[in-house]
Amino acid sequence: MRLLRILLLSVAGLVLGYNLSPLLPGAGVEQPFSFNHQLHRVMDCTLCHPGAKAGIMAGFPQAEICLKCHATSPLTNTKYQEVWKQAESGNLILWRKLAKVPPHVYFSHNRHVRLAGLDCQQCHGNISMAAKPPSSPLKNISMNNCLDCHRKNKVSQDCAACHR
Repeated sequence: MRLLRILLLSVAGLVLGYNLSPLLPGAGVEQPFSFNHQLHRVMDCTLCHPGAKAGIMAGFPQAEICLKCHATSPLTNTKYQEVWKQAESGNLILWRKLAKVPPHVYFSHNRHVRLAGLDCQQCHGNISMAAKPPSSPLKNISMNNCLDCHRKNKVSQDCAACHR
């Protein structure tokens, strides 16, 4: 019985750690290849991130989006070229989530971008000027930062509006 309890606590700890690790300062995220946002800043964020304007969540770029503009791989690193070949074969590019809120927090991009008119950089920092993917969020997504913005813009600070 004691061994089962230890095993269950270990599994719960691993699951919790996995879900919270991107929220910790210095938590590093490595993307499948070095995407240059700066070169792509002439395009709207929503072209590559579906749902960023009208959805609850912003999605990751699908390989088809890249392949529409790039007839050949723009990547020179052989490690990255393998990812490109996989994308050309119809496989997903396995992007890793950089910004994450805890599971009990409800955040809607639609509510913030389309309805409130916020720009992506207000929450995500100046990602459009990044020549390579950052390993951690450029701007800390925290309850304090959210509340500061809500106070500044005189919008609801009711806990139940964001916490489930």
